[in-house]
Amino acid sequence: MPITTAKIDEQIKKLQELRRLVSDPAMTPLLESLFANGYADQVHATENDSSASPNGSRKGDVVKAAEIVVRRLGFQGHRFKRSDVLAAMHENEFQFTAQTPDIAVNGALRKLVIREVIRVAVKGSGRAGHQYEHAEKESA
Repeated sequence: MPITTAKIDEQIKKLQELRRLVSDPAMTPLLESLFANGYADQVHATENDSSASPNGSRKGDVVKAAEIVVRRLGFQGHRFKRSDVLAAMHENEFQFTAQTPDIAVNGALRKLVIREVIRVAVKGSGRAGHQYEHAEKESA
């Protein structure tokens, strides 16, 4: 197995560049502000997060946003459909990464049913989708 030093050479070059930047007095205030504000930690976390998409959203964001909308709609005691949740998410300017947001919301609603946050109140068929309601029982 041949030993290659290409990766090591690349790291050495990066470290030398970092050393040059750190030793430059003009860069000190910028570097201090980046580290003090936690920017470096955020960049590092995003680079190492395999669930992050190119626009910065993470896996599970649709489910979290749908749950927030569902709790707001569900506590009003009304039944709601996928289209209601999708419209509310658009109103709240949620940025979908999926090419088909309606399918993403449908998947999120299924997960919320499994987690027992909501339940299917009226089972849909064909073009008429399910109607949902909040799963928590209201106190009488």
